[in-house]
Amino acid sequence: MPPIVSMTTEVGHIRVRHTRTGLLLYMILTATALIGVGVTGTLTDNALQRAGGEQADMAARLSDDAQVIYQSLAKADTSATGHFLAETMTQATLRERYDDAIDRIRRRLADAGGLTGGDVSRATNVAALALQLPVYTDLVDKAGALIAPAKVETAGPEEARKAVGPALLGAAYLHEASSYLRTVLLPAAERLQRDESDNLRDAKSTAMRTSVVHLLLLLTTIGGLVLIQWSLARRTRRVLNLGLLGATVGVVVVLGATSWSLRNWPET
Repeated sequence: MPPIVSMTTEVGHIRVRHTRTGLLLYMILTATALIGVGVTGTLTDNALQRAGGEQADMAARLSDDAQVIYQSLAKADTSATGHFLAETMTQATLRERYDDAIDRIRRRLADAGGLTGGDVSRATNVAALALQLPVYTDLVDKAGALIAPAKVETAGPEEARKAVGPALLGAAYLHEASSYLRTVLLPAAERLQRDESDNLRDAKSTAMRTSVVHLLLLLTTIGGLVLIQWSLARRTRRVLNLGLLGATVGVVVVLGATSWSLRNWPET
């Protein structure tokens, strides 16, 4: 019969070997899980950054287009009205300002049309402006054609008398054009800008929530690693576990880098 002390020693060695094997296996699984979380987290973060960046950039550009369209509409209306009321010497300058404003609006509408990205709401707002602008310019052109004969300084008394009626009708067209711009076009441009400002704010809020969740997950991971090390220290009588300590330090570094990258929010 083997000595009891020898049997006890052998059992103790087996337990130690099992403990070490289990600990090594646990560390391997933990390291694999951390690597998997890091890789998938990086891929997800890159995808979110690309999507969020594109969304924010699109909203910012559309908002800028809407602002320029709004300002150009106001400038076009002022120039068109002034063109028909001003002296002959300044008519050409005012007409040029009107044409420049309309050309700028058309260019911005073309740019905005390429930024809708299949979004129905955006496409509807841009299409509304694109369809409504020709109505305004057509009214202005009709007003110009009717008022022009009355502005001819070399016309005789009879020609001037005949031009009064068309000029009054042209003034009515001009008034209708100005009213259409104020009640239809300007609100449409303002609505486009407001919607895109809301989209930009939503994109920033989404990015902020994602960043906060990411930081909370990192803090939770650090807390879990510290708790694991404390539990293993109690069981194995080892104060430090180098593998878990290295993982903890790595996550702390990631937390610090993430926090540092958000220092210039919301420009980040």
